[in-house]
Amino acid sequence: MLVVIALFSVFPIYWMFVTGLRPTGREFLQTPVPLPASLHNLRYVLDTLPARFLRA
Repeated sequence: MLVVIALFSVFPIYWMFVTGLRPTGREFLQTPVPLPASLHNLRYVLDTLPARFLRA
């Protein structure tokens, strides 16, 4: 039971990270590993966030 709860809690975090690594236009693919991986989306988010958010 504890394993099911742990997977239920960790899966959304994994999904966000994997979706962030997917190239633009391939966000909705159902593959578990993003190939080819790209840091472009993550870099875009960090560049557009206010700097005060990152200092928290």
